[in-house]
Amino acid sequence: MNILPENISTFGGEIDSLAGFITIVTFIALVIAEVLLLAFAIYYRKKEGRKAAYYSGKTWTQLRWILMPLILVIALDAVIDIKTHFVWTLIKIDRPYDGMDVGITGKQFGWEFNYPGEDQLLWTEDDIVVANEMHIPVDTNILFELRARDVMHSFFIPKARIKQDAVPGRLIKGWFNITKTGQHSISCAEICGTGHYKMSAMLHAHEPESFQKWIRTDAIEQLTGPELARSKGCLACHSIDGSRLVGPSWKGLYGSKRKVVTEGKPREVEADAEYIKKSILYPGADVAKGYGNQMPAQNLSDDEVKLIIEYLKTLK
Repeated sequence: MNILPENISTFGGEIDSLAGFITIVTFIALVIAEVLLLAFAIYYRKKEGRKAAYYSGKTWTQLRWILMPLILVIALDAVIDIKTHFVWTLIKIDRPYDGMDVGITGKQFGWEFNYPGEDQLLWTEDDIVVANEMHIPVDTNILFELRARDVMHSFFIPKARIKQDAVPGRLIKGWFNITKTGQHSISCAEICGTGHYKMSAMLHAHEPESFQKWIRTDAIEQLTGPELARSKGCLACHSIDGSRLVGPSWKGLYGSKRKVVTEGKPREVEADAEYIKKSILYPGADVAKGYGNQMPAQNLSDDEVKLIIEYLKTLK
């Protein structure tokens, strides 16, 4: 029985082998150490007429109990380091030159994936941007560039054996190659705030022909309001049923009177289209009373803001 998740990446076997080797070595060492400790505790236990002895550890006979375990630990550590170096080189140093470029952005509390547009360059205005859904072709080197928009996150695909921290201010490169089609979970493995537990996405691994169809059609279709709110991660912090989450509920929000704090001063405003747009683009300007200023600024187009507003109007 395999205790690890199914492996779907080309280098997953090497990682599993390394993890298994380290587990076996440390487990055997633990068992030997505990058995010896128990045996010595029993054999040298207090007995009538036996006086406790003091050993200075200066003779070779006494020092061998220190030196022999030390040499064994160093030897095992060297073997582990050699195996680790091989896996590290495979994943981090020998990054393939050919493959498909994908930009990954972690933010509170969701993931954005950038695909090059017509100019075939990442991080340009014509990028195709998808939130919380990563689509890739199988048997293809995925050359990703990872960044964090606000705080530290960690991009984690358990089945692909990928876990890479996303650090604000840094662009981190990596790669993987998926060998099996299907849907596979993506999560954040670094506690990044109160909505961390909802920061998830889905990896869709397609056959190459299916991926090309997706990138040409589905990826650039206009989203509806609910789909946009879900894909941008809005619903991780704002409920639509009146329940309290990290941020105020969206139910009954539009057109209501809201108590906010502006530059430290409380006031009452109407949650009209202008207020909602300002709250999306500049969330720290008017903070809803009873809530903290935790929402990062959202990089939404005017059309996307309008979709969100129209969606809020329906949540009576």
